[in-house]
Amino acid sequence: VEYDADAEEKIIAGILFQASHVSWEKAYQTGKAMSGEEKDEVINSYLQGRTERWHKVGRAFENSYLRFDIAMDIGAYRDLHRHRMMTQERQLFSTHHGFDVPPEIKEAGLIDSFTSALRRADTLFRALEEKDPELAQYVVPLAYRMRFYQWQNFRQLFWEAELRTISQGHPDYRFIEHEKYRLAKEKFPLVAEFM
Repeated sequence: VEYDADAEEKIIAGILFQASHVSWEKAYQTGKAMSGEEKDEVINSYLQGRTERWHKVGRAFENSYLRFDIAMDIGAYRDLHRHRMMTQERQLFSTHHGFDVPPEIKEAGLIDSFTSALRRADTLFRALEEKDPELAQYVVPLAYRMRFYQWQNFRQLFWEAELRTISQGHPDYRFIEHEKYRLAKEKFPLVAEFM
């Protein structure tokens, strides 16, 4: 929902600044004047030798930020909220955004009893919310969705998206991270090609 249109130029400026003795402004203007091919060459050289996702990208990728507004089930959020190298702000847990039914529940033929239990929790939540919204969030099952935002730099995006899209991860947060990557790739294909 928010991004720096000059992200690639600022990342390149960070690379050039660290590798030279010029001012930030000079490094930034040099990056802006580069062709797409030259920018690709600079980033490729900077990331040379990075062959695995656990090889973190350098601090030059901290020079630009993105904001993602995310709605997902609380259970999967509990894994993503542990990433501390960014700003995350969440709303109170609630039943206002609906819930997800896991495919395993469908396969087991338990949709009716599952949704019935969630609807009863919704009734209890709404009764409690009128009296104490903070207390009410404790009766919300993890299948309900909640909303939060992440304000992160590209270095953190590399780390989180690459870590949280591996096949061993939960499908719900894998979907969110794939979507974040897709959105970043739309706006910043030069940087995303290295993810």
